[in-house]
Amino acid sequence: SYAMYVLHFPIQGVLRHYFQALVQGPDTPWRVLRLVAYLSAVLVLTFVAALVSWVILERPFLNLKDRFAPRVG
Repeated sequence: SYAMYVLHFPIQGVLRHYFQALVQGPDTPWRVLRLVAYLSAVLVLTFVAALVSWVILERPFLNLKDRFAPRVG
């Protein structure tokens, strides 16, 4: 969940750069649908990026914690 928190802002910024005209386009009945599609894309891409971050970074480092934990006794 922390990766989603960290990654959602840059993903939203990139998508907004490319799709701002589409999302903030004319006020038609399709505007709500375009906004929902945009938010869904941000959510899905954020989830995928967080999953990749978990597999590539977080899990391997968490597997190393037994090697660096303080030893008692």
